[in-house]
Amino acid sequence: MCCNGKENDNEENENRAAQWQNYMETKKAKLQYQVNVLNKHKCISSIFEGISIFVNGYTDPPAAELRELIHLHGGEFHIYYKYGTTTYTVATHLATGKAKKLRKEEKIIHPRWLTDSVRIGTRLCEDDYLLYKDGVQTSVAKKFAAENYSALKGARSAANDPNFVSNFYERSRLHLISTLAQEMKHYINELRENQTGNFPSRVNIQHLIDKNFTSFPKETICHIDLDCFFVSVALRTHPELIGKPVAITHSRSTEGVGMSEIASCSYEARAQGVRNGCLIKDARKTCPDLICLPYQFDDYRRISKEIYSILSGYTLNIRAISCDEMYVDLESLCNDMHIANVMEIISTIRSEILAKTGCNASVGIGNTMLMARIATRHAKPNGQFIIKLGDIDEFIKKEKISSLPGIGYNICAKLQNAFGEMSLCEDLQKVPINRLRNLLGEKIGTQIYNMCRGIDKERNFLEKVIRKSVSCDINYGIRFTEENEVMEFLGKICSELEKKLHIARMTASTITLRLLIRAPDAPVVTEKYLGCGKCDAITRTVHVEGATANKEVLHAEVKKLMKAINPIICDLRGVSVF
Repeated sequence: MCCNGKENDNEENENRAAQWQNYMETKKAKLQYQVNVLNKHKCISSIFEGISIFVNGYTDPPAAELRELIHLHGGEFHIYYKYGTTTYTVATHLATGKAKKLRKEEKIIHPRWLTDSVRIGTRLCEDDYLLYKDGVQTSVAKKFAAENYSALKGARSAANDPNFVSNFYERSRLHLISTLAQEMKHYINELRENQTGNFPSRVNIQHLIDKNFTSFPKETICHIDLDCFFVSVALRTHPELIGKPVAITHSRSTEGVGMSEIASCSYEARAQGVRNGCLIKDARKTCPDLICLPYQFDDYRRISKEIYSILSGYTLNIRAISCDEMYVDLESLCNDMHIANVMEIISTIRSEILAKTGCNASVGIGNTMLMARIATRHAKPNGQFIIKLGDIDEFIKKEKISSLPGIGYNICAKLQNAFGEMSLCEDLQKVPINRLRNLLGEKIGTQIYNMCRGIDKERNFLEKVIRKSVSCDINYGIRFTEENEVMEFLGKICSELEKKLHIARMTASTITLRLLIRAPDAPVVTEKYLGCGKCDAITRTVHVEGATANKEVLHAEVKKLMKAINPIICDLRGVSVF
């Protein structure tokens, strides 16, 4: 009887085990069906066709984003790992205990294999990304571990790093744009001061000379804007990506999945809803196949100067705006060479820019800088457009108010709140000048009144704009615990400010310190890693006796301002000195 009882117990246990196994198999099958069939995204490529992945532990990007990525590109996502069926386990590292239990032919691969393959547009060789193969750790795993350690260590020290400020500005897109704008202005001014009257490139347009020329055309102001400049520079070295949605961003390890902002994106990306300034994670929602490439700061500087050099071969009546935007006045060229066809001149210049730099330029032409800039909106992408003097009155009426220079969301909102729904310049033309001045102030009100009528009061094309301030502004990576750390960091900022003042040939008579302090209701850990998050701004200013550009003097004054503000050190998120 005892034996029969044991046999019955064993049989019952076996039945329970079988039932549990059947339950789990059914559950897994159901989940697999839900994940890979019911909730599957539209496939946009076959990069991972025949590939299945299981995500183990924390990864960057996280499992949810990897699941979306593998589905979009033809692969399959497994909720549970199944030996012999699952192609790869995706992980950034494995615990020692799990690593010892790995079986033959199990492959542990880094998530960067997925993101890199999508970025390049083809399935990359697995050998450069496998962490474990046949149960043995690879040399690649050690490399990734070292990278992760360095990144973590660097992030934790961030602003305490002695090279943080210099590295920050080396990788700052806004700093590059500001610096290049000043460099190009100085470059053009130097060419103008040393000009000999020789313009070698004019030989390219001799065929446009008009024997019956009587006077130069009225529309000679040209607004030149390089199309998606950062992207165009990148495509010089990645021609295989031409025609694909491409974005330029700081994003590295995630290769386009995260909180980095898009600095520039191709028209193919824009067609799918991507915009400059939007976050990568948001861009991925509208454009899953977005390809992200890093900045190429040295190339931007070199190519920007080359473009200005091309223009200086025709004329020195150039007004530099930035590294990829400028105005050119062709009046003297047309008058000197007896050319009446400005559109043909611009066509020749655009062709030369494309041939020498690989970058497309859109050009708007008008009788003023305002009309030339508006014309550029109609020239894009990669075209040219002219607004004739006699067409301005009718043309400007149908222009959007938001397309006028300097008219952003805030001004548009004020106009609509005060005067009702309006979108076109002809709507704005109905508002009397006094009401605009009362709403927006004397200067801006008058300016908008004129612009919506196509009137531009700017007459001095080559007027030198006097720079009024120089600043150092850092709102990323700012994390301190001690006051002495902050004071030391201020010294680094003042050293950078000294360099900027010397480059701008300026001195400071007024010094302002602005701090970004974590808002009381803001989380301590920001959504964007080491970003500033929601903050309150506090500003203090001091007047210096005798203008200075000396870092020691600057540092001494800024330290006094810091003590006057006396912030909670651990809540400091951004520092600006100007």
